[in-house]
Amino acid sequence: MWKQIIRVTMIAGVLDLSAASLQVFIMKSLTPDILLEYIASGLFGQAAFEGKPFHMFVGLLVHFFIVFCCVTIYFLLYPKLHLQRWRFYLTGVGIAIIAWIVTTQVIIPFSLIPHAPFHLGRSLLAILILYACIGIPIGYFAEKYFQN
Repeated sequence: MWKQIIRVTMIAGVLDLSAASLQVFIMKSLTPDILLEYIASGLFGQAAFEGKPFHMFVGLLVHFFIVFCCVTIYFLLYPKLHLQRWRFYLTGVGIAIIAWIVTTQVIIPFSLIPHAPFHLGRSLLAILILYACIGIPIGYFAEKYFQN
């Protein structure tokens, strides 16, 4: 199961990071290195924006660690919660909403990232990206894994 968890983490992590990079480029003309520094700023504060490759690497590690946690928890809970009776595109909605809540209400408040005010449009876009890039891949690959 761990091999599959790592594989799904890589797939979902790359999809999510790609979508987030595209989003910040379109909305704010920012490049992926700034996005990774933003993620690292949760640990290092403003020092993460000094342009050091170390901070970008830490941002990348943090991103994939969070995705790994999502994938691992879902794979461990899948048989216990009898999620096989639901299709992956339905459980993907739950994954996306839970990931968004955990990110905005737990991870960011306990990090050094300044808390931004709630914005409905941005929140819905974030949940949609999480659904497409995290929820669907995790749900799909878990469904396939547990069918075997």
